[in-house]
Amino acid sequence: MYFPFLDEVGKFVTKTNDYFYRPSVAIMYVVVVLLLVVNRAVHLRRGPSPDEYLANAALTATDGLAHGLTPTDRDQARVQLARAREGGVDPEVVEQIDLLLARCREVPSRFSWVSLRLPERLRGERSVRVAAALLTVFSVGILLNAAATLEEDLAARTSNVVTVIQLVGSGVTVLLCVVGSVGLWRRRRWAIRALRTAALITVFFVDVLEFAVQEFGALLNVAVGAAALSVFSHHLRQMSRHEALPDTA
Repeated sequence: MYFPFLDEVGKFVTKTNDYFYRPSVAIMYVVVVLLLVVNRAVHLRRGPSPDEYLANAALTATDGLAHGLTPTDRDQARVQLARAREGGVDPEVVEQIDLLLARCREVPSRFSWVSLRLPERLRGERSVRVAAALLTVFSVGILLNAAATLEEDLAARTSNVVTVIQLVGSGVTVLLCVVGSVGLWRRRRWAIRALRTAALITVFFVDVLEFAVQEFGALLNVAVGAAALSVFSHHLRQMSRHEALPDTA
């Protein structure tokens, strides 16, 4: 996705056409995030119909007969069949496609967004713990930096609303990270939800303020937040699929 107008946003929002206007990076980030959110909202506004679920599962089965299926693809196709059945599709047709899925040979999982960036030994539950640890460390770093900046502002008898908001946002993120990390030891689903919420706050709120303060220096924080969000979302989807699979029996 390419937005050729973004690098000149400073010229558009300032009367002096200041190309190096300091908040420009934060504005660029907000624009990109909003466009991505709108794009996803448009795609999710109308969910697939039962026939579309059936067609998607059939397409997966057809491809699987020729090239094999990963366990994840097979599970996802069976969840789609379950939703097609619930939507009133002929059960016999659903059963035939399910038989085709069963005949597909199993192949190793292909590279995904997560697996491409994480070593094999860090997949599964360990990837969640690693992502939680990284997000916690970076959130604590942002919190301490905001606290130090606020202390300097108070000593100089100046006030910076951005610093105060950043302090509150990063504090909430750290709290969610700690609570979620503790919950992971008991393998609770709410723990991953708490961590995912922390990652969302980081990506959509705290990082915006980081860009306003540090400009491109905030890119590393964005990378950590986005990677953690991907890991937590991936595991929540996997858990939902596994919960839905018994209904297909």
